[in-house]
Amino acid sequence: MNIQLECFPCLFNQTLESAQLASDDREIIREIIDTYAEMVPEIGEESKTLEVVIEMHDVIEEKTGVSDPYADYKRKNIETSRSLLPEFKKIIAQAEDPLFSALLISAIGNSIDAGVGLEVDIESNLGEISKGVFVRSDYGLFKKKLKKAENILILADNAGEAVFDELLLEELQEIVDITYAVRDRPAINDITMKEADMLNIDNYARVISSGSPTSGTMLDYTSEEFQDYYRKADLRLAKGMGNLEGLYEEDEEIFHLLKAKCGPVSDLIGIDEGELAFFLND
Repeated sequence: MNIQLECFPCLFNQTLESAQLASDDREIIREIIDTYAEMVPEIGEESKTLEVVIEMHDVIEEKTGVSDPYADYKRKNIETSRSLLPEFKKIIAQAEDPLFSALLISAIGNSIDAGVGLEVDIESNLGEISKGVFVRSDYGLFKKKLKKAENILILADNAGEAVFDELLLEELQEIVDITYAVRDRPAINDITMKEADMLNIDNYARVISSGSPTSGTMLDYTSEEFQDYYRKADLRLAKGMGNLEGLYEEDEEIFHLLKAKCGPVSDLIGIDEGELAFFLND
């Protein structure tokens, strides 16, 4: 997905937020913002938002010495999400279709996105589970393909929602072999191997690094190991807007699971901001 005009202020806010988390030195923060401002005229219509994120992450780390500005934010989100797990386990246990409920909870958990702002009320967003709606849904097709599949590759997104992914993995692990791919290095609040180990994701799935250095998945930036799993997967499930942006134009079948949190993504997939989608790429 190429960069849209609406992406520029979002990238500015993300850069400022990351810089402020990494440093309280106003001079350094200003230098980081100035670097982004100097980049803007050089960003063409064919540029990728995720590539800009890589460049700005490198700038922030170089100027502040901090490689993971969102470390505390991720930790707090994981703690909050864990406190809600027992209630959502009950919901899934009582559901007519536990797999559907697990997917829905996983999608609602996708609201925890530092890429669009730190102010997220996790409990309030997860209250949406009562609505039980994917505005765009290929769930029936997913279940049909799942019956024939031997394995699935899941591309994870943020660290807080990964707690709720455990519920989805519990439902899937009796059906297919699962590979769960995380970011190669800290990228906003996305899950890395560090958080995956903390959450014991390997109790449910094989955990690998995608090799991706940004808050999404662009195949050219991924490792050979990841690409091997990607090509051989019977099913692919990509979570969140970053993975959608990076993979939307790929030829392989990919189910996308997300909450739309910005205009360009909402327009791309044909739903309104704040709505949930679970669909197979066209």
